[in-house]
Amino acid sequence: MHRINDQSFEEYCKSSEINANDYSSKMKYRDHVKTARGLNRMFNDKELSFLPTTSSINDDLDDLKMVELDNISERDKLDDLLDYVPYYDKVLGQYGYDVEEGEWNVREFPITRNDKQMDGIKSDIQKAGDAADEYNDYLEYLSERYGRDVDNIGKHVFVSPLRKKVHFI
Repeated sequence: MHRINDQSFEEYCKSSEINANDYSSKMKYRDHVKTARGLNRMFNDKELSFLPTTSSINDDLDDLKMVELDNISERDKLDDLLDYVPYYDKVLGQYGYDVEEGEWNVREFPITRNDKQMDGIKSDIQKAGDAADEYNDYLEYLSERYGRDVDNIGKHVFVSPLRKKVHFI
């Protein structure tokens, strides 16, 4: 499925390589617009970026398992943890830590003037590690609670109750 972002019917046909004169093309376009609007209501932009843009990925989607969380407190905790980890990644980035590579750039590490500043940096590093550990532990907890395989946690999609907000792991 192609992502439709204010695409006209003609643009849709061109990008999908389908005949614009065929009546079934118009029906497909309407279905895709309806699906896109539904997805926009269910997911934020970050979550949408994890969804496939073409049907060629459908084989990978077959392996994903939807897990609907039972209560709002589980959703809230997962939301909080999903906020903490990137926050601390950003804080560590100010000290020269490259999240993508998992390495420190010692040239960017700040020169501290006193022990109190260094203690603050150590505290931030500790909090970042604790946030990541808590996030991973919570994912393991959710996997066990909902009878999922912990070793394949990346194959789970946690769907929150009520708003049906989705968390891709």
